[in-house]
Amino acid sequence: MKKLRSDAVIGKLTPPQREILDGWIFVDNLSYREAASRVREQFQVYVYPFQVKSYHEREYARFLRQKIMASSNDANELVRKLISDPNDYQKALLKMLGQVVFELALSSRKPEILKEVRDSLRVLTAAKQEEHQADRVALHREKWEFDVSRMCVAHLAELQAIIADHSLDEPARLQAIRRRLFGERPAS
Repeated sequence: MKKLRSDAVIGKLTPPQREILDGWIFVDNLSYREAASRVREQFQVYVYPFQVKSYHEREYARFLRQKIMASSNDANELVRKLISDPNDYQKALLKMLGQVVFELALSSRKPEILKEVRDSLRVLTAAKQEEHQADRVALHREKWEFDVSRMCVAHLAELQAIIADHSLDEPARLQAIRRRLFGERPAS
């Protein structure tokens, strides 16, 4: 990466101003002309589009390294989650997809990219709905288990009598316990 020349006009920008310029050219994808115009308007530093282009070309490698490092960190986080809880991989992958979709939505105004963003958002929304449904099922199961436990305690003496009845084989005992707790099955 080339260093800014000491007499470079963009070198007059402060580090926070250069970060803003980086956002304009690397994230917002402004044209060099638009970025130069914003630098003049907001920072009162007169730069030409070719100077912004030179800055972009010089700084692109740094920006790309930062993106690669961020992606690498995300991938390492995914691996850590997979190792610690293999069942949690879907959440981690969806989180990464969400980040990619977010970045695409911010960085592009092209109709074909926006269509991809829309389709990806549908996938993320469906996944979130599935997650909520799974949470509801888990909650209902927990409530059911609690209710059955309460019923077992309420009918403990009767259940112990059924268990102690050696005239019944195992399937018959289980059937008698089920009938005692849940009643007879209605006729179909």
